Amino acid sequence: MSEINEWGYGSIGLNCKENKNDPHTGKKLLGQLELILQSGDGTVLRASLDVGVSPKPDKQERRRQQDVKTCIIFGTADQEEEKRSELSRLFGEKTITSFSECTYLQKYCDALEDVSPEESTYWAEKSEREGISELRIEINAGHPQLVNMLKRCKTAQERVDAKERYVRDVALDCYQHCFNLKGIPEVVENQIFTDPDEGKRAAEIHLNHDKAIRIATNELKTGSNQET
Repeated sequence: MSEINEWGYGSIGLNCKENKNDPHTGKKLLGQLELILQSGDGTVLRASLDVGVSPKPDKQERRRQQDVKTCIIFGTADQEEEKRSELSRLFGEKTITSFSECTYLQKYCDALEDVSPEESTYWAEKSEREGISELRIEINAGHPQLVNMLKRCKTAQERVDAKERYVRDVALDCYQHCFNLKGIPEVVENQIFTDPDEGKRAAEIHLNHDKAIRIATNELKTGSNQET
């Protein structure tokens, strides 16, 4: 089964019914799955994956996935304490960090060269501490699009919902940029999830930021229409 929604997100699932009277004792290749993905900038990615069945593993044989601790920091290039306090109330955050204290937001500006700190969107990097992977995400709370979206919210709950929706899309994008997904061919990993070119990564972040704002705004409008 497959599904693509109006915002371009999609999923595909392949199911194989289990026959307890005739269980599989070995791996068997059944065919190939051809994947064609088109990104927002028109780039087309293609991959071919082998599809088959294999014996169902015992529970104790299943590998436990590594935990990832996410740390989200909201920053702003505005140095005025009053404006930072206003952003803090708007976002429902105790602290809005100064841009100078952010570790990674400057990378976005450097990668796109002509972008000012006020126009930066977000950036993330991974690290490991005591065997636990950590993903630090820094979001520019002073970005005009993000601020205007939250100011258009009629209630505090609407602001919370819109902010959480935006942050969820940002976190997913950052995870895909910073971590390799296991169990997929190396060629697909390199094409989709890892890219040493920070300029290209920043351009993709710019597009995803716009998309995340549109989705959060659309859900905000939909919720308002349902209430009326």
